[in-house]
Amino acid sequence: MPFRSTPVPSSVLGCPWIRRRAWAETPPPAPLAPVPSSAQLAWQEDELTLFTHFGMNTFTGRSTGLGTEDPKLFNPTDLDTRQWVRVARETGFKGILLTAKHHDGFCLWPTATTEHSVKNSEWRDGHGDVVRELLTPAGKAGSSSASIVHPGTAASRTTTPTGGLQPPLSRRSSTELLSNYGPI
Repeated sequence: MPFRSTPVPSSVLGCPWIRRRAWAETPPPAPLAPVPSSAQLAWQEDELTLFTHFGMNTFTGRSTGLGTEDPKLFNPTDLDTRQWVRVARETGFKGILLTAKHHDGFCLWPTATTEHSVKNSEWRDGHGDVVRELLTPAGKAGSSSASIVHPGTAASRTTTPTGGLQPPLSRRSSTELLSNYGPI
């Protein structure tokens, strides 16, 4: 609540628990911990972020990928990430979040962690990189952007033989994204 510097209205002066001086000079209370950092406040001010799910399931028509799909199925012949950015900006979104690897394990960048990625697709002769193609126009448009890596499921090639998560693989995937695409 902002500091109130105006006098108390005469209609409330008759109340015994309100004093003119106390009302006018009492500063707001101190914030309760934890106080958001400046980065957290900036993130909240973004208000709307477009959550983009684009991957192998776009081409298989399945709602859930299995992780066994042939990477050659991924072939977005008319991919235009500039359109994604333009439409996001025109509709009020200030950021874009791309699922760079979903539970099926297919990676939208040419990763060294798995063969189940764009590097083995026919798109751009195996040299495509959806993450880079999105980050470039997003940065030019002033949009914040990010990529996420789903930790995996039993069918995603990112699990142990008993179906448990394989954190080192997810960590390596995340490290690639955090290291190869500019400032975080």
